[in-house]
Amino acid sequence: MGLNRIWIIVIFALAVGGCSRFKLLYSFSGEAIESEVGYFLDLNEDEQTALEAKVVDLLDWHRFQMLPRYADFLRRTAEEVDAWPLEEATVRQAVGDLRQLLRATMEGASPFIADVLVHHTNPKKLDHLRSRMAERNAERRRALEEPLDVRIESKMESAISRFERFFGELTPQQTASVRRYFEEREKTSAAWLNFREERGRVLLAFLNNRPGRDEIAQFMPVLMLRSAQVIDPTYKQFSDDWWARVTDWMVEISVSLTPVQRRTFSEVLRNYETDMIELSS
Repeated sequence: MGLNRIWIIVIFALAVGGCSRFKLLYSFSGEAIESEVGYFLDLNEDEQTALEAKVVDLLDWHRFQMLPRYADFLRRTAEEVDAWPLEEATVRQAVGDLRQLLRATMEGASPFIADVLVHHTNPKKLDHLRSRMAERNAERRRALEEPLDVRIESKMESAISRFERFFGELTPQQTASVRRYFEEREKTSAAWLNFREERGRVLLAFLNNRPGRDEIAQFMPVLMLRSAQVIDPTYKQFSDDWWARVTDWMVEISVSLTPVQRRTFSEVLRNYETDMIELSS
């Protein structure tokens, strides 16, 4: 559900490459959020103006509160890479630390999301939201109808591009690792979409009860971070298994880095760190 992706868009810069590109894309993140939210919400002129102001507040919070924490994480990661060999336990700890940062971002962004959603709980607004969610879900369903090999190749291409922005050119063995990961992951795509759609239905039902701003702010982290409490309880095991596979994959890729890739990785991380510190000051 697009509204729930606000926090992902805010931290999207961790998935892009090149320090100058980081600053450029971060500067346009407000427009990305407004565009995504505007797709789902029925906004009049005054509400659009209020959204723009709220996005500015959200990004100010993220810039001053979260970027220093991400910068510290990147500095520590670069130091571990420089102190090679990179131990499996170190990679697992780094993934765990990143998950904590993602949780903190979601929790911190929730009040800003609530400030917007509290004005979209009447029947007309919810009907618009429900219709937009159905459109987006239909797009995802159509994507799942593509041949499996096409989906795998598309995900591989995107993942390899992101990896190579951090490491430089991947080795054949690393490329094979990427393929194995997506061959396995695509088996669960339909299940993930089912959970996503269920989470959207829960959000709509929640908003239909006309909750207040504080109620929404408290509910959003539960919906996004502890979904099993409000949707299918099997989601927790499913999510835990997904994170376990991702972590194993990160270990496999990280410990396979060549000396050249390690130097590139460390340099990119430190450039990100510098950019984040400058943006947050």
